[in-house]
Amino acid sequence: MKIDCKACLVMGILPWLSSVLTAQHIPSQGSLPPEPAEYASMIGDDQVVPVAHHVAVRGGKQVFSAGDGSARERSVQRRPTIPNSAGIRQPQRSQPVGVTMELSDEFPLVTSAGHEFPVGTNDAFDLSPGGGCAEIGSCQTGCGTCGPCDVGIRGVDSCCPPVWRHRSGAFGEYLYLRPREAEVVYAVPIDGPIFVQPGNNPIQVGPLGMVDPGYQSGYRVGFGIAISDCSSLTASITRLDSQSSDSISTEPAEVLRSLVAHPSSTSAATDWLNASARYDVDFQFVDLDFRALWRGGDNYAINYNVGARYGKLEQSFTSLFSANGTEVVNSNIDFEGGGIKLGLDLERYGCAQKLFVYSRANASFLAGQFDAAYFQGQSFDPTVADTGWDAGRIVTVLDAEAGVGWRSQSGRWKFSTGYLVSAWLNTVKANQFIKSVQQNEYLNLADDNLTFDGWVVRGEFNF
Repeated sequence: MKIDCKACLVMGILPWLSSVLTAQHIPSQGSLPPEPAEYASMIGDDQVVPVAHHVAVRGGKQVFSAGDGSARERSVQRRPTIPNSAGIRQPQRSQPVGVTMELSDEFPLVTSAGHEFPVGTNDAFDLSPGGGCAEIGSCQTGCGTCGPCDVGIRGVDSCCPPVWRHRSGAFGEYLYLRPREAEVVYAVPIDGPIFVQPGNNPIQVGPLGMVDPGYQSGYRVGFGIAISDCSSLTASITRLDSQSSDSISTEPAEVLRSLVAHPSSTSAATDWLNASARYDVDFQFVDLDFRALWRGGDNYAINYNVGARYGKLEQSFTSLFSANGTEVVNSNIDFEGGGIKLGLDLERYGCAQKLFVYSRANASFLAGQFDAAYFQGQSFDPTVADTGWDAGRIVTVLDAEAGVGWRSQSGRWKFSTGYLVSAWLNTVKANQFIKSVQQNEYLNLADDNLTFDGWVVRGEFNF
C-alpha cells in the first residue's frame, strides 16, 4: 500500500479546520485528558463503559479493555466503505448517536461527536494536524499485539509507529572492509645471469614479494534530524585505514630483483638479498544528505536522498632493499574532492514489523585533484629518481549495500548487518603510477578502478 504525504497533510488539517468552524472541541495530543473516559463504546444494547487504553479486533469482534479492568467483546457488522482523498477506504458516514464504535474492512474507526479517529494495536496513527497517515495492510491479522510502550495517541495504545516515519536520532556503524585490485608487487627472486639482454626477462625461482591490504576496521557515525514525518537531514563521517606489510629474503646464488625501481637507473642490475614493503590505503567521507519518503506502507519504506559529499583517498607505498647497501622506493598518491550525492534505500518488514531486509545504493561525483609523487634513493646515491604528477579529475564513487535487521516495536532501536561494496572509478592507483614512471608514460593515468568490500554492522537510536 502507498503513502501520499500531501494527502496525509490535508487529512490532518481538515478535521482541525472543521472543529474550529463548528466550535466543536477535539482534544489534541498536547491536551489529553488524564483518563480517556470521554471515549466510550456501546457494549450490548444499553451499557456504556469507558474505553481504556486498548482496542483490538479478534475474529470479527471488537475487544475492549474497560476502565474497571474487565474485557468485553462485541460482534461487528461491517459496513460499505468508500475511498477518501488519500485513497484510503473508510466507512460511509452516518449520523452518530452518542458515541459508537464502527469497523470497516480496512481498519476500525472510533466515532465521537461526528469525528472519526483510526485505532488499532498493530499500527500507529499521528492524528495531529499535518501528521502522517498509516495504513493497515494484509498483515493486520496474525501479527500479535504490540505490548506496552511509551507511545500513546488520544488514549489509545498505539505503540508500533509506521516504519516509514522519519525520526531524529543518532547512529554508528562498524566497517570491516578491504581494498581490491590494489596490490603492489615489489620484488621477485631470480636465478641466472645478473645481467640479461634487453627484452629478456629473468627466471623467477620463488614467490613474489607483494603487499595486498586485507580486511581492516573502520567506522561511520552520524545523526539525523526529522524535518517532518516524511523527510529528514542526515550528517555523517566515514573513515577506513588499511595497512599491509610484507618481507622477502633469499640466499646466494639466488637474488632479489626490484620491480619498483626505475629501469634506467644504475641500480637496476644491482640485486638484493632482503626486501620489505608497506602499503596503506585510507579513505574518508563527510556526507550531508536530505532524505525523503518516496513510497511507503504498513510494512515497507522507500526513501531517496540528495546531498553533498567530501571525499579523500590516500595511498602510501614504501619499500626497502638491502645487501651490501640499501635502496628505498616510495610512492604517495592523494586525492581530495567534493560533489553531489544521489541515493535510494529500501526497507521491507515482516508482518510483526520487527525483522526486515534492506538495501541501499548511492552514487557520488567528486570533482577534485590527484597529487602523486615517486622517489628512489640509495645509500650511495641519495636521489636516484624524484618526480611528481598532479591533475584534476572527476571521481565517481558507487556504493551498494544489502542485509537484514531488527527494529524494536517502539521504533527507538534498530540494528542491522549487511554486505557493502564501494567502487572508486577513474582513480589513480599506486601500481599504475609506478608503472607510468618506469615507462615515462602518463597519458592514461586515472582510468583505473579501486574497490572496497566487506561487512557492516549498524546500530541506531531514535528519539
